Amino acid sequence: MGRFLLFLFIIILIVFIIAGAIYYVLNSAWITQRIVQKALGAMGDEITVERFTIDNQKFSFKGNFTLERILCIISDGIDRGGIHIDSITVSSIYSLLGLMGDENSMGIVIHNANFMGPYLRVEKAKLSSSVKFSKNRFESINGTVEVPSAVYDEWRISNGTAKIQGIPDSVKVNEINADFYDGKVTGTVEFKPFDNGLYTVDLVLDDVNILKLAHDQPDLFSQIEGTADVTVHIRGNQERIIEITADADVIKDSSIDAALIGPLIQYVPGSAQRNEIELLIRENKKIPLDTTKFSVKNIDSETIAATIQLMSKKVNLDINLTVDFRIEGGIENLMTLFQKQNKQGSSAKG
Repeated sequence: MGRFLLFLFIIILIVFIIAGAIYYVLNSAWITQRIVQKALGAMGDEITVERFTIDNQKFSFKGNFTLERILCIISDGIDRGGIHIDSITVSSIYSLLGLMGDENSMGIVIHNANFMGPYLRVEKAKLSSSVKFSKNRFESINGTVEVPSAVYDEWRISNGTAKIQGIPDSVKVNEINADFYDGKVTGTVEFKPFDNGLYTVDLVLDDVNILKLAHDQPDLFSQIEGTADVTVHIRGNQERIIEITADADVIKDSSIDAALIGPLIQYVPGSAQRNEIELLIRENKKIPLDTTKFSVKNIDSETIAATIQLMSKKVNLDINLTVDFRIEGGIENLMTLFQKQNKQGSSAKG
């Protein structure tokens, strides 16, 4: 009887030691820190993790697992980016270990995520999601994201919200809604990581104040004023942009620098009209417009067709013109150059 009690005591002691060790590991930030850093380092040679830290880690027997004050600094050898997250909480973690019977989902909440890179800045983003799986295999994720402030290439949005739906072969961001230069941007984005990184972007911009937009994008918008509606469609993959179309209609208070009409003045009939426009150009004035529409569509990877419609009753101007642009190096090269120019402009402002 004494040996049996001793054996039972040893078994119980071993169970408590194992449970204590597991509890210690689940509350030890430095262990998680090293595991995650190793996993990130194994993702490829192109990205280097310069620093990864977790200030605190908590686990409760209810199955809640929380990481606090996470910092990650990454580099591709040219540019660096930093991520700081106040907290990540995983609930119902027991279900991931198969300890909750038929329950096969857990919650993930990310609070106050901040990212700063060469072209993108995000502040205080939040994610609330539910992840489903079976036999420890990911099935789907559904959640909502909030982005109070974000800047991409000096394009600024605020008060952004969206819904996320993901399955193993695709991620969709639906019901995008954000403030954009006194107007609104809505739309959807879909990404297929295993289909050569195929992505599709569809956005609608309503009532955008071009004058405020010109403050951040002077090279594109400083010569035109008004309130615009815009639709954008982009489809591409990790190698190239396959399709891009955009339509803009300046619906209110439209005007344009007369100098911008200079290259088109040959299409203006009548000497009186031409003389009036030439005078406005010399005096560096604007032309009020009753119709202002622009359409852009790629014909192939290196050619873009642009349609311009301008009509002004004041100067009896009526232009409807389609021009093809040949872009050396393709659309991707143009967008890369534009990114670099914006980056240099941001540095100069700073």
